[in-house]
Amino acid sequence: ADALSPEARPLAERWGLAIADGPTPTDQPADPASAPSPGTVLAVESGLGLVVATGGCPLLIRSAQREGKAPATGQTLIQQLGIKPGERLGEGPG
Repeated sequence: ADALSPEARPLAERWGLAIADGPTPTDQPADPASAPSPGTVLAVESGLGLVVATGGCPLLIRSAQREGKAPATGQTLIQQLGIKPGERLGEGPG
């Protein structure tokens, strides 16, 4: 976790990942059963990408390629997907 980029470090702290030499966050669900399903968008980080729930720690998706489209990163990816927090990847009009 000590090799995180400057952009990813505050996200890791916010989403409950242990960071070397940093505080341990407490805003993650205490009960794993109340955690969002894998694939659920937890946050849309302007200019960076999407924070998505997994079976473990949240994942920051900074780049992706949709079928028939060129690879997209950051804000372009966010605009192409048109997805909001609470929605799941692979579902909906996106």
